[in-house]
Amino acid sequence: MGEWLITITSIAREVAGAVKPLLGTAAARVDLGQGAGGDITNQVDAIAEDIIAKTLKATLLPIKLITEERGIVLLNCSDENDVQYHAIVDPVDGSVNATRNLPFVATSIAIANGPTVADITDGVVMNISTGDLYAASKGQGAWLNDAPMAIEPVTRDLHEAIMGIDINPKSRSQPRSELVAEYACLMDAPKKVRILGSNALETCLVAQGGLDCFLDIRGNLRLLDIAASWLVVEEAGGVFYHVEDGTTKDLDDLPLDTDSRLMVFASTCTELWEAVEAAWPRGKV
Repeated sequence: MGEWLITITSIAREVAGAVKPLLGTAAARVDLGQGAGGDITNQVDAIAEDIIAKTLKATLLPIKLITEERGIVLLNCSDENDVQYHAIVDPVDGSVNATRNLPFVATSIAIANGPTVADITDGVVMNISTGDLYAASKGQGAWLNDAPMAIEPVTRDLHEAIMGIDINPKSRSQPRSELVAEYACLMDAPKKVRILGSNALETCLVAQGGLDCFLDIRGNLRLLDIAASWLVVEEAGGVFYHVEDGTTKDLDDLPLDTDSRLMVFASTCTELWEAVEAAWPRGKV
């Protein structure tokens, strides 16, 4: 295990230790206003982010921290030209689950040695509720609780697949019923669908084999949510696409920022995407 993976694993465990006792409590629901990512910052988000920022700063390395609550923060440097590493963080993914103690809440931390997704070298996603830790290092593989993960597709047939899907709009500007109606053909294609409330963990479940695929149809997913799990899925042998106009694109060239809004598809195999593409609603291709 490389030095960065050891560091961010330790940070994730510290975050889990601080946040888990607060899950479902009134303290978890304290509203601190809107964060840089556009969502409401709850007390648990702020606590987790403080731990991550403090520990990364203690490395004394020049880091560009890209995070949901504070946005972009330079650590141990004052000029972006001096940045050596990028840390892409969602302190608490599944904040609503956290406020209700629904046991599907994550902290997600990725490290990159450059400004694009392709530069991500290490990532961890921890289920704060269960303690399960998904980790990956570029070119080295992916692990669940230190056990290697290598995807073996349960099915390559979408009609037999269990698909994770996110149909919750980020704002009330588009009713959920309208979004579901728009993509009804995709909702009916898999054998079962699951909506679990943490995109980082849902995509990690693809790497684990619990889900055959995951699709975000909202087009609102941020890189912060899936930077670490992208590496986990890739290193486990799966596929992870950015979907644009009904066709897939690699995420590699996307800049690491807080602004990008994505529609993504993660899968255990390419055949499932081919079936999703065939079922894609007309007028969306």
